[in-house]
Amino acid sequence: MEKPSKESPPSHRKKKWLRRIASGCGLAVLLLAVIAETAVLIASAGRIADDLSDLPHCNAAVVPGCSKSLRGGGENQYFRARISAAAELYHARKVGIVIVSGDNRHRGYDEPTDMKEALVRLGVPEERIVCDYAGLRTLDTVVRAHDVFQQNDFILVSQRFQLRRALFLARCRGIRARGFAAEEVRAGCRPLLRQIARERLARIAALLDVAFRRKPRFLGPLENPPMRYVPSPNHSERTRPVSIIVLHYTATSTLESAVRILTTPNTPKPVSSHYVVGVDGEVVQLVPEDRRAQHAGISYWRGETNLNSASIGIEIVNMGPDANGNHPPFPDAQIEAVCKLCHDIQEHYPITDVVGHSDVAPKRKQDPGAAFPWRRLAAEGIGVWTDKFIASDTPNAKLLASIGYDVSDPAAALLAFQRHYYPEAILSGGKRTHERLAAVEQLFRKRD
Repeated sequence: MEKPSKESPPSHRKKKWLRRIASGCGLAVLLLAVIAETAVLIASAGRIADDLSDLPHCNAAVVPGCSKSLRGGGENQYFRARISAAAELYHARKVGIVIVSGDNRHRGYDEPTDMKEALVRLGVPEERIVCDYAGLRTLDTVVRAHDVFQQNDFILVSQRFQLRRALFLARCRGIRARGFAAEEVRAGCRPLLRQIARERLARIAALLDVAFRRKPRFLGPLENPPMRYVPSPNHSERTRPVSIIVLHYTATSTLESAVRILTTPNTPKPVSSHYVVGVDGEVVQLVPEDRRAQHAGISYWRGETNLNSASIGIEIVNMGPDANGNHPPFPDAQIEAVCKLCHDIQEHYPITDVVGHSDVAPKRKQDPGAAFPWRRLAAEGIGVWTDKFIASDTPNAKLLASIGYDVSDPAAALLAFQRHYYPEAILSGGKRTHERLAAVEQLFRKRD
């Protein structure tokens, strides 16, 4: 007689299928982890620098957020290292602005503000720091830097493990980004294992973000950064240390037209400057400060004939005087931006003089013109000024040469002096040029 077959009870069959499902899910997760790890490593290969000299100049550093304090109340070393690296980037003049991006969803928890305050304590000017309060995830930070803050080429600052994932997300969206590795944090065995596990899951999530084209939780309107970088090809290697700031006007009516001229290559005499300042105070950088811009031309100041190599050039959008000699004004917002820019430059270089283009090329140039507010700049510690008049028997040419002018054409040098230090002689018929000249020369001698 044939024995009846024994069937597994329903509960046993259910457990068997659950084990198969769990095994399949485990294999799928493992496969995703391998794919994610491989993709992240390939996408970030060669794009993370440990040394500042390996990084190009970019407009912005972007710092992903983290809490400044640990749950137990101690300092978060990841936070400290990222902020230190971002400040180092800024002070090395590798970036013009720093975007701090983090979480601000809960009352009393504000990563961007904490990062901004920490950067200010390390000497980064407040006006050069941009807060992104919706950087809830690495994806949000990277995409918002491009889509909201209008940065297409920036330097991410974080620890290497996060940089790899962030660069993968950037590259998959066609965003040009590089990484600057912040100092690694030494952790115990258990915290290190937790970090490794979290990062592997985060890389799987990043792979799925890319696969499903996920967007940041918040986007919103475009934000105008305090500075743009539009690279000009018209520059070369410096052969002198920076010691002078030269101010110009553009003789154009708009910022964009000036930028177009200063970034046009392959002309008989290509021109450029390090910065251009618009009428509304917008600042555009064209040439990195460690490069020689072509803004001063044939020039001379205090024995220096290679002014392009020794100076930083700032173009200020202004048409200059019309045919009747009427000078358009320089708006307050524009001059305020010029002052902040000059202060920032003075903090990083031993600037001895702030002069106009006409001061260093009196036979050829008249910018920034007699209407430029040199007195206001001097009041803020930029350049020198005096309202005094001093009687003197010393000839004009000797006084001008003592200040620093090229006196091969004394009349042109004197006119340049008037534009800068005695504009009343041009604008309203001042008659005491020699006495003002003596007062300014005395000021230079005392300063030196």
